[in-house]
Amino acid sequence: MSLPRRDYNYEWMLRDWYGSDRAQSEIAAKQPRPKSLSDALDNALKTVLPKSKLAITQIQGRWVEIAGKVNAKHSTPSFIREGILHIEISHPAFRMAIDTPKMRDLFLSRIQQAFGQDICSALKFIPAGRRGPGRF
Repeated sequence: MSLPRRDYNYEWMLRDWYGSDRAQSEIAAKQPRPKSLSDALDNALKTVLPKSKLAITQIQGRWVEIAGKVNAKHSTPSFIREGILHIEISHPAFRMAIDTPKMRDLFLSRIQQAFGQDICSALKFIPAGRRGPGRF
């Protein structure tokens, strides 16, 4: 990533046109607006991290509000593969309670509302620890 290059010829022309006393304010007015640090970091992460890893990190950050406090305590978004979000469930009994069409549709609609329709198209509930090495 490189910094934008200054155009000294442009600045020289402005100094010549406006004079040395007014040129600095005109040059400053023509510069692009500064970006916030959070926007700059978001853009940097988008170029460094795979899209699925960035998406799963965002989902994990808001999982309590998506799933609810009790459900979030017993489940964790694990990885996204081929548009399917895999969610680890901590106990088989809780998996039976949460792995219903109603809950699946509720979680999916909340995820798509928060992050857009293209983040995932389906959910799959898996037992905890079945993630496997190196999967995103």
